[in-house]
Amino acid sequence: MKHSVFVLFLAVFVFFSCKKQSDPTIPPPFYPPNDTTSHTAIPMPILLDVPNGSYLYNTWGRLIAMISDSTRVLAAGDTVHTGSQYGIAFFVDSNVMNNLDAGTISLNNINIPHPTGYFSYKGITELLTVGASWIVSGSSVVPGISYTYSGGFPQYTGTLPYAVTKAAGIKLTFNAATVSNADSVCVVLTVVDSNSSVTYYGTFSATAGAITITGSQFNYLPSADIQHGYLTLMPFKYTTAAFGHKKFVFVKQAEISHSVSLQ
Repeated sequence: MKHSVFVLFLAVFVFFSCKKQSDPTIPPPFYPPNDTTSHTAIPMPILLDVPNGSYLYNTWGRLIAMISDSTRVLAAGDTVHTGSQYGIAFFVDSNVMNNLDAGTISLNNINIPHPTGYFSYKGITELLTVGASWIVSGSSVVPGISYTYSGGFPQYTGTLPYAVTKAAGIKLTFNAATVSNADSVCVVLTVVDSNSSVTYYGTFSATAGAITITGSQFNYLPSADIQHGYLTLMPFKYTTAAFGHKKFVFVKQAEISHSVSLQ
């Protein structure tokens, strides 16, 4: 597989519908709509690739530094390993369906193209482990931004199964030994075919300990061989900062993904 699972997920989410399930015991981190400005922004997902996950309100944009690492098992038993880094930026308004123009955008001094009406996205080579420094020149509607999200990057060092059964569910452990530099971990199980994508989402604390996602929670997913199922863990952390009396969210996100069979 030449590209990370991030690229596959992004294409699938744009063109096909998906179904969401989440752990009802863990509420998403809502921001109450109580900003003093007159702006009331549309709810904005915190994570990339999880359009129905946790949201923030009254946020004019999100700037995501992401590291993606994936392994795909081919029919012949061979594996293809890929690892990439990305800078992604979105700037939106409640009355505008497309992205707002934000001028020139850079992450760690690398330009992130931002065509008007589209999100910014670019694979980058600068190591994100040293931090994520964003500079946005701004426009008539987006203020200039200069912000460094310092500190370590989210990591998951535990294991992921290559086979999942609904009878056994998915067993994972999130603690200081397996998750670092993250507040939460999103678990995504996706089955992809030529016509659609069906997905389970669940978000857990990075210190939740041993967890089991029971098969009843993703029972609606069809069976899949190891070329069409993906299990992805997304440890992440985020912060917000205001510029020009407008709030923006800065995200550090990792994606660790394996192809899996699902029965």
